[in-house]
Amino acid sequence: MYLIDAKSEHYKERPGSEFTQVHKDILDQLGGKMFIALTGAEGYRMERGLLIKFKGSTKANYVRITVNGADLYIVEFFRVRGTSVKLISEFNDMYCDQLQDLFEEQTGLYTHF
Repeated sequence: MYLIDAKSEHYKERPGSEFTQVHKDILDQLGGKMFIALTGAEGYRMERGLLIKFKGSTKANYVRITVNGADLYIVEFFRVRGTSVKLISEFNDMYCDQLQDLFEEQTGLYTHF
């Protein structure tokens, strides 16, 4: 379900979706609306995280960020083409302040000015 709308003042909740504080926190830690605008991100809600599709990177075009039991993040970068899905890299036990730098390092895309 499409959950992120960069044009609105707030993150939109679609019918049947539950955009919880966990989802909002992940987006805010990546850079919020600036992240969405700079990467063309589209997010999909998961139980304990987000799957985000983005444009502009030759390295990866999806990132899955989930919260583990210790309130740290598991970050996985994927390259999806057609039916082919390739795991590019995986990082465990990441702190919230590391998410922006990790995303920029792994994709080559900026999340803020």
